[in-house]
Amino acid sequence: MKLLFVTPFYKPAHVYGGPTRSIPGLCEGLVQNGCEVEVMTTNANGEDKLDVETGRPIDQDGVPVTYFDQFTIRDQFFWSSDLRDACRSRVEEFDYVYVYGIWNYPAIAAGAACREKSVPYIVSPRTGLMEWPLRQGWLQKKIYLWLFGYQYLEGAWAIHYTTEVEKRESEQLGFDVPGFVVPNCMDFSEFEQLPDARRFRIRYGISGDIPLLLFLSRIEPRKGLELSLRAFAQVRSNVPNAHFVVAGPGEDEYVQQLQELAVEFGIDEATTFTGYVDAAERLEALVDADVFILTSHTENFAMAAVEAMAAETPVLLSEEVGVAKNAHAAQAGISVSLEEDEITESLERFLTSPSLQEEMGRNGPIHVRSSYQPESVAQQLIEAIQQRREESA
Repeated sequence: MKLLFVTPFYKPAHVYGGPTRSIPGLCEGLVQNGCEVEVMTTNANGEDKLDVETGRPIDQDGVPVTYFDQFTIRDQFFWSSDLRDACRSRVEEFDYVYVYGIWNYPAIAAGAACREKSVPYIVSPRTGLMEWPLRQGWLQKKIYLWLFGYQYLEGAWAIHYTTEVEKRESEQLGFDVPGFVVPNCMDFSEFEQLPDARRFRIRYGISGDIPLLLFLSRIEPRKGLELSLRAFAQVRSNVPNAHFVVAGPGEDEYVQQLQELAVEFGIDEATTFTGYVDAAERLEALVDADVFILTSHTENFAMAAVEAMAAETPVLLSEEVGVAKNAHAAQAGISVSLEEDEITESLERFLTSPSLQEEMGRNGPIHVRSSYQPESVAQQLIEAIQQRREESA
């Protein structure tokens, strides 16, 4: 099977969070399963551009990746006429084209090229069709869907959802396109040798003996950080020495709103906003944290939560997070509703019980390694494609 992946960003552009780890992991897993895989992407890397040669394939861990120059529109969209032209000239070389996302130009360009050449393409929306993201800027998205999106989605051969939560919410829009569920995968190589404890705490002047709560993800409204901050403020009355680290990039205006909220709640001195952290610092944070928290209003997967469990850190997740149900069942974390009292109660239970942290921390690596290995997830994708092909024959 020969597949082309088209995505607006690819590693090492880790500023874009989980997809820049899960998509490369899937590509590499497919190669290990005997597939021929190529990637077309852009050199986008947040406010900067990746320092890579553009326009020719570069080997990235066994996968040929071609980066194309682009420019962003309002920090997204990733316009690239070179990528568009490459899609038009090459999609017929592949059995299937796997396209990441909806609200970006490479996706629209790849979909148009595939329809023109009658090449089947698989859309991976990665939350793009879920209720909460659709409500944000709905008028603009409605216009976008009318101009580009409906044709792009309805022309797809299949839609790949990463959780049942994402599939259920997305299918409410009524697109008549077959969909299948295959989870994200994760590269566990960097978790084989974890960094020494307390490096992260030392870097930010946090005592090694106090309970440490960690949020580690892109900072945006759907992540529900307001709920996490409010719960932490309530818990601080019984756990006065606890500290909350909020790590990850986000729009300056929204981050400032959260910082002001921490002041309002009286927890600003116990809360550290680090901004973007690189791969090494990310691992150090996961190792040093006692609890990882993610109270998202919607989250189709949550790669950061999987990474936390791989680092033996228990997770507190809202039930809207795609991996929450499985983490709870594996006793690697606790799943809660988006009710303030329930979040607060569970957080206090975690921060006051080292034995619970230890027990759930031990279960984490076992759970995620049995569920999200790249080779096994890639095999699931191959089987899903084969089943879809048989159904359409």
